[in-house]
Amino acid sequence: MVMSDRRLSPSRRQLLALGAAGIGFGATGKYIVGADPLGGDESVCEPRERLFDPDDWSMPGYDPAGTGHAPARTAPTGSLHQQWHADFRGDRISQPLISAGRVVVATSGSHSGEQIRTYDLTAGEKQWTAIVSKNGIMGEVGDLVASGGDLFHRTQTDTHGMAVMSLSLGDGEQHWVAPSDGGVYGRPIVTERGRVWISDRDGNTDESPITSLSADTGGACSSWRIDGSGAGTVLMREDLISVGTAKGLFGLDRETGEEQWRAETGGSPSVITRDRVFATRHPGYLRAYSADSGDIDWTVESEHYADGELHPENDYFKIVEGGSSIARPNYRDLAVAGELLLARERVYSRHADRITVFDTATGDEMWQRDPPAAEADDRIWYTGPIVAGESAFVCENRREGDSSLLRIDVSSGETLDTVEMDAHAMAAPAVGRGAVVVPRRDGIACYADDRW
Repeated sequence: MVMSDRRLSPSRRQLLALGAAGIGFGATGKYIVGADPLGGDESVCEPRERLFDPDDWSMPGYDPAGTGHAPARTAPTGSLHQQWHADFRGDRISQPLISAGRVVVATSGSHSGEQIRTYDLTAGEKQWTAIVSKNGIMGEVGDLVASGGDLFHRTQTDTHGMAVMSLSLGDGEQHWVAPSDGGVYGRPIVTERGRVWISDRDGNTDESPITSLSADTGGACSSWRIDGSGAGTVLMREDLISVGTAKGLFGLDRETGEEQWRAETGGSPSVITRDRVFATRHPGYLRAYSADSGDIDWTVESEHYADGELHPENDYFKIVEGGSSIARPNYRDLAVAGELLLARERVYSRHADRITVFDTATGDEMWQRDPPAAEADDRIWYTGPIVAGESAFVCENRREGDSSLLRIDVSSGETLDTVEMDAHAMAAPAVGRGAVVVPRRDGIACYADDRW
């Protein structure tokens, strides 16, 4: 069921409740566990179209291109207040999804295993919990995708090893599991054409298979091989797929898998726009590549904030007090807003993280959120920023003192609203249906303005 609540009206709660009640069981039929994800059986490769409601936050990065940018109408605009809090614990909690009136998170813990939890968006009431692995091993935070009444998740299963699975968003019933001998790396990407895209690893060759599965059955639709091991998440726009391996950053034709270009400077693609692919690479590189040719448009290198001397053999590191080496900050968690690119600078020292904003065309720094230096026993760090319209939402955590959810004007960097939180944020928030949902150390919390 696709909802179109675009008015942000006072009746939001009733509309969302109706939407959640109408969730079906998603894909019809079951697919036998253990299907070969590289088999290419055309009989299971006619998936139905998958519609994504733009008012939901259905996947990490918001869309298959990883833009991290939702429409303005999806976000609260007035003063934020906590609406509800669902209390639970987990060693790791993923970025939430907002889909069809529900909030979905993945959690993992050494005693609880890996679980998927769903809650009603309007009131925070728990809907269902599914244990997907007793091992407590979770993939990269944010490996969940919601589409067409179903959930797709990459996980280390107890019986089938590393795999992608599909479950019903309505009740958590498992539809299919597609295991992989080489292991599935990078989160799955689900497209409107009904395909689930994953990157794989082949231990026998120096290649990485890029595979699309039917979202309905888990059967293989296509599989291509690209040069280099260690492929990560696949990102795509209408006609282009981008993925990085140990041999470089690749641009592939979305229909045929044919290599369009290769940039040997490499990196992990984080965002694709009409003109550019933005990629990051350790330690501290952020590059913009032409989406048409793979040529480098610009490169930014982070600066050291740690006190100490540059390492004599590698100036990417500093030797700090005590003799340990600290890498310069890495750029992570990118999002785009028009001609601006937002990035979290992950700082590997007691200095604070930063949120830095660049011009997408030139790489020029436009503004930076640089909080005051922390006290000796304090530490300030950020979650990745997400964008709705002209506002960015980001959580500022402090080891000592209050943590906060911030709404920031994207153009100027001005803080528009601050709401204190009772616990640290564990991952980036999600925005949708007029609410901001934050994964916290004590569970998840929903924030909205008075119109909620």
